Amino acid sequence: MSMYEIEGLMENTVTLIDKSEATSPQKRNLIWNAYELQGAFDCSFTHFRVMPLLQRNEFVQTYEREAFPMYQDFSAFFDGLEEESFTWICENPAAAWSGENGAIAYWDKDSKKVFVDFGSPYYSLHPEEKPQKIAPLDFGWQMIQTAHLQNNQASIYDWTAFMIFYLIALFPTEQSTEVLKETYFTGIKSIFKNYDYTNYEPLHDGLDLHNKEEEEWLTDQQKELLVFLLG
Repeated sequence: MSMYEIEGLMENTVTLIDKSEATSPQKRNLIWNAYELQGAFDCSFTHFRVMPLLQRNEFVQTYEREAFPMYQDFSAFFDGLEEESFTWICENPAAAWSGENGAIAYWDKDSKKVFVDFGSPYYSLHPEEKPQKIAPLDFGWQMIQTAHLQNNQASIYDWTAFMIFYLIALFPTEQSTEVLKETYFTGIKSIFKNYDYTNYEPLHDGLDLHNKEEEEWLTDQQKELLVFLLG
């Protein structure tokens, strides 16, 4: 089952990045990291929910089907896309997707265009730029600071919960709880306490920071961070 809470969080994060004061290259890299993070979870493909923002920030590039660089070598495949609503295009379109034959583009029937994302070998809008991976907890902390600059209390709450409940679980760290507090959560707490969350409804139950202290699935480190944040 798709993790709707993460899809919603990343959709909101693209909007957050779009509204930020980051430079255009920084925005493309941040969006790339958001979708890389989403891809680590069981999520659907959600680009089209925010496609105008992705195009405005030149994260996405579109081609006419016949103009796509692979068309001449795989014309039968590309001509057949006319009957498909959405299709991933792999490095070798004639073969099935695999770890060695990953997706490098996608087809959308409504627009009749081939789309490529920043980081694809067929992305040519800014060839001098390459994606730079940001560590998940560093990315979360950056998004919380960005949200604070925009007075976006929803994103502050949801990203804080996501860091504690999801990122620390999926990307276990060897850092001690005290180091995590010093590096991330002291700063997060100082931002978090500026907002009133008395009647706040989280994006999803999985991102509800309250009434979780006794949950058996939480590690001792997660519980300690949660108590520290809310204390």
